[in-house]
Amino acid sequence: MSYPLRDKIPSRTCVKTYTDHKRYKPYLRKDFNKKCGYCDDYDAFVGGPDSYHVDHFVPAGDFPHLSTTYSNLVYSCQYCNRAKWNKWPSNSEHINIVNNEGFVDPCDVNYNTHFERDSNGDIIALTELGNYMHKNLHLHLERHAILWNLNRIQEQRNTLKAYMSDSAKLSEKQQEMLADLDGNFDDFFLKLQNIYDN
Repeated sequence: MSYPLRDKIPSRTCVKTYTDHKRYKPYLRKDFNKKCGYCDDYDAFVGGPDSYHVDHFVPAGDFPHLSTTYSNLVYSCQYCNRAKWNKWPSNSEHINIVNNEGFVDPCDVNYNTHFERDSNGDIIALTELGNYMHKNLHLHLERHAILWNLNRIQEQRNTLKAYMSDSAKLSEKQQEMLADLDGNFDDFFLKLQNIYDN
């Protein structure tokens, strides 16, 4: 079984202008659904926005006039930001791919066509360009699968808790079964967090 890399495409909606790119972080966090634009890791399990960076899709070192251009900024985990750093396939800010080497803007609707997740949550490249990005962004790291699974468990727990809150419709036996299931979620969630933390 396979899954899309991400369920929701990020967008850039901020119309404010700042002279410091870091001031855009709250807007980027919202626009990128609190997830890294490249790997889709949810920030809540790794320290929230304090642990995430503002990446320049087109490197600001080579193209300083794009340093504070909102359409060039990406909400990024520190792993993807450091892996991508100032890599760029051309001498032009407008050419982000050369011979299947380069990067697709995370807000591009075609980003997902280059990747999928397997049933374990590992990110799999589907195209030559996807292979390039997979290697250069270190999308093979186990942390991406762990964080994806933590996020899935959290979503399932939220659904379960919403169902449990309507206990008037449940028998005592059903309430006990749901409480046990919630406890199992807690145990598995903590085990995954321990694996991630170590």
